[in-house]
Amino acid sequence: MSAAASHDVHVLDHDRLRAAHGLFGAAIHRGPASDERWARVLPTFVPGRTLGVDIDGALAGTTTSFPTLTAVPGGAALPTAAVTRVGVRADRTRRGVLTALMRRQLADVAAAGEALAILGATEALIYGRFGYGIATRGRRLRVRRTGGSGWRDGAPGGGTVRALEPDELLKVLVPLHRRIALDRPG
Repeated sequence: MSAAASHDVHVLDHDRLRAAHGLFGAAIHRGPASDERWARVLPTFVPGRTLGVDIDGALAGTTTSFPTLTAVPGGAALPTAAVTRVGVRADRTRRGVLTALMRRQLADVAAAGEALAILGATEALIYGRFGYGIATRGRRLRVRRTGGSGWRDGAPGGGTVRALEPDELLKVLVPLHRRIALDRPG
């Protein structure tokens, strides 16, 4: 039996979400969230979608996802698992924890009828073995105005911009995403 097969991957209860977030933060070299920050982060966890593996009574690895839609060529919007906060404790790596988490998460995604699983990986090579691949590449561009407004035809010529307070982000951005994000593939 492989190490990954021997790990018990389970859905984390609400009271273990902060530990999962802390483990993820440590994996990417961030300190623990303050109480104020945690109060803003907690609503971003979707119940039943955060997985964990315990080794010797302590959380060793975690991953979570949230449901969304992804526009694809042809105009369809497919149910998608947006995978995030994947982390394994530094002293528990190379023991099959990540493999067990990814396999279980992808099985859950498929069982839920989500056609896609997406993630922005810090190390793309790690996730290829689970079926993830490069969807796009970044490029830096410099655009010079050569006359005219510089905007596409039909773009509004006025309006305002404002910075959102942390407690406003989800209330404003979720409906905005629903309204405009699915107008083009990706």
